Amino acid sequence: MVGEITADLTDVKLALATFVADARGQYHAQTSSLSSALSTFSTAVSALAANPGASTVSGVVAAIGGVTTAGQNLLAAVNTSCLSATPSSST
Repeated sequence: MVGEITADLTDVKLALATFVADARGQYHAQTSSLSSALSTFSTAVSALAANPGASTVSGVVAAIGGVTTAGQNLLAAVNTSCLSATPSSST
């Protein structure tokens, strides 16, 4: 299970890196926050693998909460930008 989580985490980090490159500096605060939350989650997963137990599971759960919040903040920023964009006139 930890191997699958680690593989999925790697995929998410790669997708975030692609997004950051494509965004060209836009959403820097949000992407940095998400990157930090993913690092915290990675550390928590490693701790769980090394020492399975209630406290390390709690650490993973807390880290997931941080990833969720950071992801929601990034989505909110992107949605705000997309909604405020004005369509170009075709006339």
